[in-house]
Amino acid sequence: MKNLVIIGGGFAGTKIAKKLEDKFNTTLIDTKDYFEFTPSIIKVLTNPSYLFKIQKKHSKYLKKTKILVKEVKKISKNKVHFTDGEIKFDKLIISAGSSYNKPIKEKNITFPNRANTLKKANKKIQKAKSLAIIGGGIVAIELASQIKSKFPNKKIKIYTNSNKLIPRNKNSTRKIIQKHLEKTGIKIIYNKKINLQNHNLKEDHIFFCTGISPNSNFLKNNPAIKLDKKNLIKTNEFLQAQKNIYVAGDLLSTKEEKTAQTAQNHAKIIIKNLANKNKSIYKTKSKGMIISVGKTAVLETKYFSIKAKPLKFIKKIIEKRVMFNHK
Repeated sequence: MKNLVIIGGGFAGTKIAKKLEDKFNTTLIDTKDYFEFTPSIIKVLTNPSYLFKIQKKHSKYLKKTKILVKEVKKISKNKVHFTDGEIKFDKLIISAGSSYNKPIKEKNITFPNRANTLKKANKKIQKAKSLAIIGGGIVAIELASQIKSKFPNKKIKIYTNSNKLIPRNKNSTRKIIQKHLEKTGIKIIYNKKINLQNHNLKEDHIFFCTGISPNSNFLKNNPAIKLDKKNLIKTNEFLQAQKNIYVAGDLLSTKEEKTAQTAQNHAKIIIKNLANKNKSIYKTKSKGMIISVGKTAVLETKYFSIKAKPLKFIKKIIEKRVMFNHK
């Protein structure tokens, strides 16, 4: 069998590994030893015991895949290189994902240490009388709403350097969310740029939710892999960066929202293309987006936006389905 190497153990990488580990000599390279359903981490910050429902060690569900907990330094024509060695590949999947502020995401951390990080964050939330959330994106909104629903007496402010929240979303969604935040007592401070190292905020604890950065540093000196201005990887319509190299997840340069759903859609196409001679074309699809706001949620589609409590159950079903596939 040919050697399939997958960089990244997120939504795309793990799906590809599980589907193809019987057809290839498969190796999964990840900076951590577990899969994590990242969209539910915000819930874990107010309920640390929930972490064990959204994590699974790679070795528990990938029975034939070799797991390497390492950080990739570079790739060459047919090799992936580490500080202490290298591995050859016939086919390579780059799904290294993105980085985000701690504690939402972490790299180079083991299963038990991740739990300790989140428990410490939870204790800080419980002790604080006031909290500042820096950033006006979806993560900031979901985090502020989750904390407020769990601890309604805490004072929470959202600081954004923009003149509006969630600038990539529709106006109808923005209005619903803004009204909800104001109704629950969350204050929004617009056009306020906060420096991570040097600020004069008086809140007891601060969370920085200021956007993702792609994990593509190991590709910057590789002339064969083309990166765009955002350091995302350019591919053809089959998701190939080169004939034997595919890209999935947050590192893909396609213009679409970077979600778990889109990463898994990339994985489906790559699985087909590795199994068949006739290649399948990837087409961007949007089935809508659900944004949690405390005990309820907002659905944004191409045509409308609506807030309703049952939408929370849809997110729960998605989480359960993904974690079931990691059994």
